[in-house]
Amino acid sequence: MYEAGMPTAQRRRRRAVLLVLLALGALLLGTLLWGLLRPEKPAPSAPPTPPAGSSTASACPEPPAGITVDVYNATERAGLAGLTADTLRAQRFEVGQATNAPSGTVITSPAEIRYGPAGKVGATVLARRIRGVVLHEIPREGTTVDLVIGADFGAVQPPTTPPTC
Repeated sequence: MYEAGMPTAQRRRRRAVLLVLLALGALLLGTLLWGLLRPEKPAPSAPPTPPAGSSTASACPEPPAGITVDVYNATERAGLAGLTADTLRAQRFEVGQATNAPSGTVITSPAEIRYGPAGKVGATVLARRIRGVVLHEIPREGTTVDLVIGADFGAVQPPTTPPTC
């Protein structure tokens, strides 16, 4: 580009136009390189669909339907087993017995849930509703679970999340 003999104002405009074109070219080239070199994010996956003929995708019962709980009070607080049983019934658990634990029963945690191999799902569902609970699998038949209340027991909490058994 020959600029000799051009007026100063015209040279400045030409240089400004060239600088703008160079800047736009650099921006375009940078954008293209960014698009080619950046890692692609994986497409979000769809949530799993339940098998045909079933209403849920998991093998869990709809909590707490079908879960029978026997409540035992291992504290000195009178009526605690009955109050806890009422709370469990209000949350749709089936309650079997609600009584005092055998004398000499010592619970060092807020509560214990005792269950047999067939009662594991029910014990897990119940455990999500009691802070500080300790689970103990014991040799027993059936799906009934025992809730043994200790001195630091607070209350049965309402469910906060759907089950993931």
